Amino acid sequence: MFAKTAVEKWNRFLTLPAARPAAPGTVLPGERGWVLEAGVVWYWYDLLCPFSYVGQDVPGILREQGLEVIGLPLQLHPEVPPGGIPMGSQDAALREILEQEAHKCGLELRWPTRLPYSRPALAAVEWVREHEPAAFATFQSALFQAHFVLGEDIELGSVIESHAAASGVYVPILRAALEDGSADSAVARAQTSARSLGMRWTPAWLGD
Repeated sequence: MFAKTAVEKWNRFLTLPAARPAAPGTVLPGERGWVLEAGVVWYWYDLLCPFSYVGQDVPGILREQGLEVIGLPLQLHPEVPPGGIPMGSQDAALREILEQEAHKCGLELRWPTRLPYSRPALAAVEWVREHEPAAFATFQSALFQAHFVLGEDIELGSVIESHAAASGVYVPILRAALEDGSADSAVARAQTSARSLGMRWTPAWLGD
């Protein structure tokens, strides 16, 4: 019964236009054959980046102006190992500015006490962007909130899957992509794209 239900869900998943995988020929910025198109804005983010968190409404604003906006992951702290590290001291003035900006955007901001290993969460969000794009913004926002509001460890598979399911993502296929490394490979590709253009910080924007 379970197997039959899973197959039915997967068949429905494949018939949803918004959930179909991105075209194999999609070229990322900096890759051979890529050109900057008018009306298309690319940006790189990290789920650990407070600037990315408080600016997460910007893509929606740009889309309302008729622009196509594409978000790509950029691991801001690749030196953080699995398991994370304690959060170091931060500039008090900068924290106050970010708190004020969050308030203006109607966002809560509770400073995390630990810096988690963000790679699994970034891989999950990038997989969703490529394969279930209709759920991308909701899922990305949910993981931002998990880190900056709920105090959850976004490295944990249980946390990732819980927010994925709540965002309408078909979790069994996402889990498989995380386990076989294909989702992580997509993050590596996005990071190579960013580095080739000199992107080192998040959020970073590129548009015509």
